[in-house]
Amino acid sequence: MEASGIVAASLRHGVGWLVVKAICDWGYSKGKKEQVLAAGNAAQFAMKVVGVVQEARNAK
Repeated sequence: MEASGIVAASLRHGVGWLVVKAICDWGYSKGKKEQVLAAGNAAQFAMKVVGVVQEARNAK
């Protein structure tokens, strides 16, 4: 749901897109530390995907 606006705008302008969600609930014994960990993991994943795409484009 959160990505629908990004997808719509990107398709209109012919721009590639990537949405990565950092998910960490506030369940039992979870707090800010887990939120930061989830956000960091999502950012690392997104950067890895961008790097793989760049390598594939450069290989052409």
